[in-house]
Amino acid sequence: MTIKLPPLSERKQDIPILVEHFLQRICAELGRPMPAINFEIFNQMLKHSWPGNLKELENVVRNLVLSSPENELLPELLPFFKADQQFGNLQLQPLSAAVAQLEKELIQKALRRFAGNQCRAAQALGLSEPNMRFKMKKLGIRKDDFLLGLE
Repeated sequence: MTIKLPPLSERKQDIPILVEHFLQRICAELGRPMPAINFEIFNQMLKHSWPGNLKELENVVRNLVLSSPENELLPELLPFFKADQQFGNLQLQPLSAAVAQLEKELIQKALRRFAGNQCRAAQALGLSEPNMRFKMKKLGIRKDDFLLGLE
């Protein structure tokens, strides 16, 4: 009996489950602890077209584990990682608006990295938690938008 499955590019909803499966297997093979999966990794993986299908996904996860520090996976080590190029298209605007835009980008990046954990995001940005919450409210950022699986 033959079972036909559509390519991974047509079933991207399977990517988080497959990544977790490959990650568990690869970490067990290498004798490494299972690291937390950064939100930005899923974000980048969902944007990728996956021409190599499941084998490409498995190889990407393996290389990510081997290249990253032991307890953390770094999205910038993905072969198809594309950082947002916000400053390349920066328009002339009041400095206060540009600073607010930069603050918003950095806070969102920190929240993505720590899956919505405000305490860890604030520490990474050198802010106190109350100051972080104040800035999030002022900039219209909701921590719930950065929990795993949401974008």
